[in-house]
Amino acid sequence: MDALSNLSSIRADVIEVWDSRTLTYRPIQDTIQQSIVGLAPAQLNSIELVAAAIGNDAGFFSTIAEGLDVKAEIAYVDAQLALRDTAIASKASTTELVSQLATRDTTIGTKSDKSYVDSELDALDGDIAGKVSIAELASQLATRDSLLAGKASSVELASQLATRDTALASKTPISTTTALDARVTGVEQVVTATDSYHYLETGEDALVIRGTNEIAANFLGAGAGALEGNALFYKDVTTFGTTTTPTLQTTLVKARNATGLVLTTSGGTTVLQSEENGDLVVPHDLQCSGEVAAGSMRANSFVHNGTLLSTQLAGKEDIFEAQSPLQKTFDTEGDIGLRIDPGADLEVTDLHLRGNLTLDGSMPSAFFRAGKVNADTTVATSAGRNVFTVDRSNGDPVGRYKVDFGETHPRSTAYVYTIFVENETNQSFCTATIEGLASTFIRIAVKDEAGTLTNRAFHIMVL
Repeated sequence: MDALSNLSSIRADVIEVWDSRTLTYRPIQDTIQQSIVGLAPAQLNSIELVAAAIGNDAGFFSTIAEGLDVKAEIAYVDAQLALRDTAIASKASTTELVSQLATRDTTIGTKSDKSYVDSELDALDGDIAGKVSIAELASQLATRDSLLAGKASSVELASQLATRDTALASKTPISTTTALDARVTGVEQVVTATDSYHYLETGEDALVIRGTNEIAANFLGAGAGALEGNALFYKDVTTFGTTTTPTLQTTLVKARNATGLVLTTSGGTTVLQSEENGDLVVPHDLQCSGEVAAGSMRANSFVHNGTLLSTQLAGKEDIFEAQSPLQKTFDTEGDIGLRIDPGADLEVTDLHLRGNLTLDGSMPSAFFRAGKVNADTTVATSAGRNVFTVDRSNGDPVGRYKVDFGETHPRSTAYVYTIFVENETNQSFCTATIEGLASTFIRIAVKDEAGTLTNRAFHIMVL
């Protein structure tokens, strides 16, 4: 019997047991953990960690239980699914349904459209409505039979026609009559006058001359009032001789052929002539007292105010283009001038003036930096192109100043500057010395006659 089997408890810092797998003594807690399957992970191996994992919700498990109560039993779900499968089994397959629908569509495709059938039936109804009834038809046929009964028989009609043919045979053939009509139509109708004056009198309204289908002209009569005697021609009027008229008013004058429309003087000299391409040729001088507007004009010479235009143009300055900021100007006489664009910025290297220079605006300062500095380093005035700042040089509290330009001088350190210190009559005389000079600043020291650093106002100008 084990010597320790009668003990009720054993207490020790470490208890080791023999591990037959590793053949070594190991702490009992390691041996127990390796022997137990399914221990909680380190994140859930205590009640405190489990509580934190469920959000410290005391009703967590009751909530889970209530959620499970409202779920369907597996047996119920299986039964419902079985019913659904049975219902699906009784339905036609998709392939069968598609086949049946295709058959139906084919059958429908051979049928007439309902609207077409309705249209055809309406047409038939209309035709039937236009037919007479059988009773009316019988009445009409009876009337026809009565009329036929009153007509001559075929034998009598044949006899009458034979008599007519015998009479026609003794007449002139139609070909002879047609030829005669043609000869009569071609005979010129001549009216012979025997007096010195011969008149065709108009009616009250007009004398109308017309062909078979068209009116050619109207000569207005007394009914036209002030227009009496006017002739109205509705078709072309062709004149092979000379047409003389004091005034010609028309909306279109058209050339008869490729010679064009020619306008001549009374002596036959051509004034102008049109060409087929639309050009108008004027072989002599063209004088205009008004304005001539044209897309382009071409002539041997142009005269303006009695002087050849070529002579006037020769006296003008050659064409040029003004480059900004210059602008070309024209006065009321057409003379060309040159000016500086009022809205442009002007930058020149050298500017030479013979007269006064007047500015409506402002001119940039000639100084790179300029101004007055108070003894306490504040800037009293700034009159340069840009402002500058001042502080103590090297942190010295008295007498030393650093003037910071705020940007690099375009001449680096080779710039021109002037510095003078304000000395009033009741103050000791002070001077300024340069302790440091760079492209972006100047270091100044102000000292009195004894060489002591002194705070004193000074002026600075940098070109």
